[in-house]
Amino acid sequence: MKSLRTTLISFIILFFLVAIPGYSAINPDSTIVQLRKDCGQLDDCFGTMEDLLDWTWGATGNPNPRNPTAQSPLTVLIGPGEYAPFKCTGGQNGYVSLKGSGRDVTKIVSRNLAFMAVPVRVNGCTELAFSDLSVILSSTTEYSIGYAIWWSNGGSSVWNNVYVESSNLTEGVYNTAWYDNGVGDSVHYWYNSKLRVIGDGVGRFHGYESQVAESWFYGSEIEVIAKSNASGDSFVGVNTSNGQADVRLFGSVVRVHADTSGGAVNGTLSFTGINGGTTKVVHMHGGNVSVDASAATGVVNATGIKGAAHTLETAVGVKAGQGGGFATRISGAAQSPTQWPPGTQPPAVTSTTGSDLFIETDCDFNGDCSGAGSDPHPHIMVYDASCNGGTDPWFDSTRGKCRGAP
Repeated sequence: MKSLRTTLISFIILFFLVAIPGYSAINPDSTIVQLRKDCGQLDDCFGTMEDLLDWTWGATGNPNPRNPTAQSPLTVLIGPGEYAPFKCTGGQNGYVSLKGSGRDVTKIVSRNLAFMAVPVRVNGCTELAFSDLSVILSSTTEYSIGYAIWWSNGGSSVWNNVYVESSNLTEGVYNTAWYDNGVGDSVHYWYNSKLRVIGDGVGRFHGYESQVAESWFYGSEIEVIAKSNASGDSFVGVNTSNGQADVRLFGSVVRVHADTSGGAVNGTLSFTGINGGTTKVVHMHGGNVSVDASAATGVVNATGIKGAAHTLETAVGVKAGQGGGFATRISGAAQSPTQWPPGTQPPAVTSTTGSDLFIETDCDFNGDCSGAGSDPHPHIMVYDASCNGGTDPWFDSTRGKCRGAP
């Protein structure tokens, strides 16, 4: 009987060890663990993000968490599938690398959640790394704030081959793929990544909203899309106008455009590529800013760059909506000189005095640039907002007079 009782107790203990999910069998000193939808017989493997975070930092009460450090960091290999939000907050230090199985198959997701639904939430964590995965915030229900990634205060991160999306298909106040705020200096590096915001409802839609961080982009893209139900006060690619952020982009693309595949975009909207505010400067070199509202039938103002921005060797294209609106290449303190292709008509764009150069090829000595004059030659035109009352804002530097002046 004693032997039978001992066998029964052993069986019960074994049953609970196998049946209870979590991290009881994980090596507490592991430097590499896995996160998978089905761990099977794998060692050092978690079936849910919640269990991983509890083992790592005691997120839900684990009394002896791993607590990675600079001397003993943690790498998490994530399999295909969708996983619950990642959080590093509440005094946790960081030092974790999340490596997916590909950004098309590994997804950290928050769907149809209410206020402050954030797939990745970080507060002051250091040396976090994300690679080969997606971060998705998608909602068809009303919410007030929609951040795909929300970073507060100091810390640092690296993002490599990551896709980030925030899409709102109903009413919301703020929708952005990235948002940072707080105090302290945080530094973030983006490589070969894409951040996308899809606006098909009411609100503000910003691709990268930074208030205090220092961010570096290499070979990446920030895209903001207005769809048929879009209605809001701003669609902005990069916005640093609300703080002291420093954003630098190299060989990267910022796009803001209308998508009519689901119906006409006919609202009264405002598109801006980069809004640099009045303090820290947004730097962009060797890239492209495209603000294209030409597919929209509504009144859409299109602005390439405004505020404090330094964008040498950056192509800036702007097109207003079909229903009206203005097309402004740069405004304010933006430094973005450009030379337009030569032709017989200056570009129909608003800029700042001295920032745009155009070679008009059919002007004669008397200033007739209609092509009807005798012996036409190339004339150098420089953008000058004071010329001709702003209706034809070009200075003919060849003649030393405003374009067309007698």
